[in-house]
Amino acid sequence: MWAEIAKYYRNNTWIPIIPGFKDFYSRVEKAIRSVDPDHILWLDGNTYSMDSSGFKEILPNCVHAIHDYSNMGFLAGNRYTGTDEQKQILRKQYQRKVEFMREHKVPIWNVEFGPVYASPDQDDYEQINQERYNLLGEQLSVYREDRISWSIWLYKDIGFQGMVYASPSSPYMQLLAPFLAKKKRLGVDKWGRDDTYVKHIYEPLIQHLKEEIPEKYQRKRYPQH
Repeated sequence: MWAEIAKYYRNNTWIPIIPGFKDFYSRVEKAIRSVDPDHILWLDGNTYSMDSSGFKEILPNCVHAIHDYSNMGFLAGNRYTGTDEQKQILRKQYQRKVEFMREHKVPIWNVEFGPVYASPDQDDYEQINQERYNLLGEQLSVYREDRISWSIWLYKDIGFQGMVYASPSSPYMQLLAPFLAKKKRLGVDKWGRDDTYVKHIYEPLIQHLKEEIPEKYQRKRYPQH
């Protein structure tokens, strides 16, 4: 499949080729190179590109990508106040993600990062958003110090995570408004959701899982942000 994709786009300099199956990278790379020796390949690691420890070899003309989201940029995380401890957390998390690239002296692309933003119907939304702008600024300073390439997630959306967003008064947003309000109320978007109105429904299930899962595994996440 990847050979056919590469064949179709081999002369198109605007199309990146991003094979997304870490366990098959070596085989995929050979298939792509059989028809397209020129494109740079962008390689993601495991767990939303936060863990590159599974790579065992360096492939030619490839760049390794990371996702560097911070929990402090989301509703469930601690609010960012710019303490030295929080700045160290940002750097420690970033350094863990690029450890493989630094060890092997290969290029790095931070393909995704960025906070979500509070909407005007939330209490203290202006202060929350200023804190997240500050978080974003600190992350950019980390990348500038390390001189890596980056692309933010995302440029434009409907008013949640984009640097710019569709006007709430536009016909499109007016059409979607009731549905978006329902989604927010029900907390159906895992990405940065607010579970205020549904927490009482899920808490019994979460408590049940905690009772059944051995305590030593309950806080074991792979990997940490």
